[in-house]
Amino acid sequence: MFDKINEKYSCILNISHIECEKGWYVIIDTCLDLINHVLKECNSDHGFKICQIKEKFGGLRIYYDYNSCCENGDCFYEDIIKKIDDYIVFAETLSFRTCEFTGSTINVRSARKGGTEFGWIKTLCEEEAAKWEARN
Repeated sequence: MFDKINEKYSCILNISHIECEKGWYVIIDTCLDLINHVLKECNSDHGFKICQIKEKFGGLRIYYDYNSCCENGDCFYEDIIKKIDDYIVFAETLSFRTCEFTGSTINVRSARKGGTEFGWIKTLCEEEAAKWEARN
């Protein structure tokens, strides 16, 4: 699935892989599509690149970088970054309500493994959480 996303959004991706399971790929695809649309509307990408997409503490994280000004002095407007940030926050919020393995939004919860202080946390549906927590 990464290959399809990488091909579709190669103009804004600067990553070699996505560090999460396939259940969140629809969220990622939608977010990248919205970001790509905003960048096309402003007729300049200002060096905008997604530099990491991963799971962290049970939620999706999307990190990016950009140049605030281009050679011609045209600034990357705050409203463009605000829209991009809003799309990313929305995607990250949805991930906490979506099973990382299946994409299901039914009976989703935080699953923990390896203790509460230093363990792993995933957002999973009840069925996948039970399987994942039982694995060593």
